[in-house]
Amino acid sequence: MTYCSIFSAKNFRRNNFFRYFLFIFLILIIGSCSFYKPYISNNYHLNVTSKIRRPGFWIAQLDNPDKLIMGRNEIKSFNNTIIKKGLVRHFNRESINNIKSADVKKEIISMYNYLHSKKRYNNNGAKADDTFYKSMYKNLDIDNIKENYSFGFITEFSNQRLMPSKENLFDDPIYQYFDRNQNNGLDIGEPIIIAHKSHDNKWVYVLSKFSSGWVESNNVVKADYSDIVLLDKLKFIVITATKADLYDDPALTHYSATTRMGNRYILTRVFNKYYEILIQQKDKNGYIYYKKFYINKNDATIGYLPYTQRNILLQAFKMLNAPYSWGDTAQEQDCSKFLQQIFLTFGITLPRNSYGQAKAGINIYRENINNKVALNEIFKNGLKAGITTIQIPGHIMLYIGDYKNEHYVIHDLFGVNIRVNNRRYYLIVNKVEVTPLSLGKDAKDGSLYDRIKNINMIEGGYY
Repeated sequence: MTYCSIFSAKNFRRNNFFRYFLFIFLILIIGSCSFYKPYISNNYHLNVTSKIRRPGFWIAQLDNPDKLIMGRNEIKSFNNTIIKKGLVRHFNRESINNIKSADVKKEIISMYNYLHSKKRYNNNGAKADDTFYKSMYKNLDIDNIKENYSFGFITEFSNQRLMPSKENLFDDPIYQYFDRNQNNGLDIGEPIIIAHKSHDNKWVYVLSKFSSGWVESNNVVKADYSDIVLLDKLKFIVITATKADLYDDPALTHYSATTRMGNRYILTRVFNKYYEILIQQKDKNGYIYYKKFYINKNDATIGYLPYTQRNILLQAFKMLNAPYSWGDTAQEQDCSKFLQQIFLTFGITLPRNSYGQAKAGINIYRENINNKVALNEIFKNGLKAGITTIQIPGHIMLYIGDYKNEHYVIHDLFGVNIRVNNRRYYLIVNKVEVTPLSLGKDAKDGSLYDRIKNINMIEGGYY
């Protein structure tokens, strides 16, 4: 995200008359120039109306919305291909043996160097100094990484960090939107591999199917491989609500935790209004046990949803207006997690970031291979709504259809550059929203359409 300013808040002082005069003078002289500024989102600038923000509007345009796109065997084959490509981690008995301490060390140092290589600022706007980074490096304890790994589970929602610290690190001391120390969010019951622990023992370095990073030790419990595969052998539910609350009692009155769309849990009993499920927890001695939780039946389904265009659009639009959150901070989601959660309700495994997701499925357009003429032809011939992903640099979207000569997508968007009355703004959307691909067409960097890098279809076949 780019902003242009004359003075930062740290430099400007009210009692400095000269700077105040200079500031006013510059505003008068260059008032006609355009600066990037935050701008409140509204439907006028997004060019959307109420009806196109409803799934039914797009479902009505489909010839056969309930046609099965992939069955269970095809989805299994799709997932295996994603694993073979190295886009997600395979959780089998041998996966631990394939992890080398040298690779773990390299990964941990790479994350540290990424944060240390640029100026970063904490919540107070102060620069992270050498003292901070030295203490962080010591806590990595990289000289004591041993090939003594174990499986485990997350016992409550956890922020997965690039360094073992709760310290937020931002690119800008003022515009603190993206905590660069945040890598991902791991939900309750998520399987992991425990690869290392910090010097102070307060953090463990864990590998999930989709990401790596540090989580607090208290939120992790060790497990056997038999616990990992248990879910594949028993009946399970899949969370289909954007978020679902877990309760300690069948009356659903004693709240315990929240989980998100796409997660699945062992099903034990079915009642009129709720499911009884089991989730891995840690007892007072640090050992694993299975605790009963209760969940409203409206928030989940037994097994996976059928993979149809109707169901994809219904799942995507459930998340309309859900807040954008970089790296799942506060248990929300960013653009790639938005897509990942939707497709997980069908048992389809997508990578965690937009770069990886752009390699998943059947590629029908790639910028460095095709040209814009080919891109225009692809849209002219039609794309499959709900199963087509569109990637631009650092962002990914789900295509939903065309309306009045516009191509529309639903995506979790933080913001985009726009031009209004010959002035440039940074339009902060900060939520899941429906927009045309022409959004940003008058801005310097072009529209969403102008910046398309990849288009993929999430279906079976050769890719």
